[in-house]
Amino acid sequence: MIFFKSLYGTASLLVGCLIVFITIWGIDFPYMDQWEAVLFLEKLENHTLSFQDLFAQHNEHRILFPKLIMIVGAYFTNWNIVFELWINILLGILLYGVVAKNLKPILASPTITHQSILIAIISLLVFSFSQYENWRWGWQIQIFLNVLMACLGIDFLSKSTVSVKYFMAAIVAGGIATYSFANGILFWAVGLVVLYFSPLQNTRKITYLTIWGIFFTILAWLYFHNYHRPEEHPVPILSLDYLLNYIAFVLAYLGNPIFESDANASFIFGIVGVLIYAYGWYRIYTLKQFNKTPYTIFFYWSLYTLMSAGVTALGRTGLGLPSASASRYVTICNFFWINNFIMLFTLLHDSFGHTHRQKYYLKGLIWILGLVVFASHVVGATMMIKYNHDLNEVKTHVLSGGQDTLILKKSYPRPMIIVERDKILKQYSLSYRR
Repeated sequence: MIFFKSLYGTASLLVGCLIVFITIWGIDFPYMDQWEAVLFLEKLENHTLSFQDLFAQHNEHRILFPKLIMIVGAYFTNWNIVFELWINILLGILLYGVVAKNLKPILASPTITHQSILIAIISLLVFSFSQYENWRWGWQIQIFLNVLMACLGIDFLSKSTVSVKYFMAAIVAGGIATYSFANGILFWAVGLVVLYFSPLQNTRKITYLTIWGIFFTILAWLYFHNYHRPEEHPVPILSLDYLLNYIAFVLAYLGNPIFESDANASFIFGIVGVLIYAYGWYRIYTLKQFNKTPYTIFFYWSLYTLMSAGVTALGRTGLGLPSASASRYVTICNFFWINNFIMLFTLLHDSFGHTHRQKYYLKGLIWILGLVVFASHVVGATMMIKYNHDLNEVKTHVLSGGQDTLILKKSYPRPMIIVERDKILKQYSLSYRR
């Protein structure tokens, strides 16, 4: 039992499950956008790869730093894509490390009971198989790197005394987050809030805010210079129907970590999550004797999730509600629910004045949500196995010289791209053609 009370007990078991999965089912074969990466790997082999190739826009994103990681990995492994999956696990471990460090002061206080259950749920959220797209797809380094850097940056800015060292480290983390995934731009807005409410002296605070604004302006200008809206993404239409669909998208997006595989269920859990969030923070901030300091960083992290939900919905609402419950968004939304579970466990403390019946309801809600998270984890594991089985089928088919479009579409929606770029991989002995 002591093992599970440890911050790293349940997490280590879940990491072990991921390691077993990658070892057994990891497939060295490109999937979706990775077929686009073949072109800049060809340039790498020909010594014609330029900075512009790395900086170029991909959908709404400029994934400069994920590309650098993938290129370095490709150079040393002849593009063994399984290497990228190990990088994803490493980033996930580092992300949990940041969470665990900031969770310790809360667990050390007498306000949290049933600590082992809270630790197990948070561990399950961070390492959940419901984010199977990100665990099984090396390209998703971009999301793990974005979330890790955003969380680290906010952590640096949340220090009781933000030294110049931590301030500059936050700027570096923000730059990496911005050029890993599009919502990294939002990190700068959250950072502005963190700095504004920090206990810094006025002179230093004004200096930091000014420098922060300058760096944001430069990075945002570089980001949006020659930017173009992806043609396949629908243009938002100002109407009541669009507004309602937008709200539904945001709620489904936020409910994703609880049950990812059904958009309607995600929508319902999104509503539940918003109610928990609003009530939890209202009670904590209206209880004057309560020490709010350890909780603040979780508020800032959840703010990053909330802003991401709003901005993602602007570009994706037109694609329909099911796109809100995409597995890849779970990693971004996790911090909204980490915050919510901390709220729920905190509200059980006697200082909040809940009756025995009210505490019973709160405990029931915790158990229901926790069990659904576990069920989603199990469903995600089956989806990971299914997707890898499909990808292995495509790999076997390509290696045998097959060109069946129905099979090839399981890896990429444009089958002839696979046929053409398979020749490049064969020429340079990359990936499955080593």
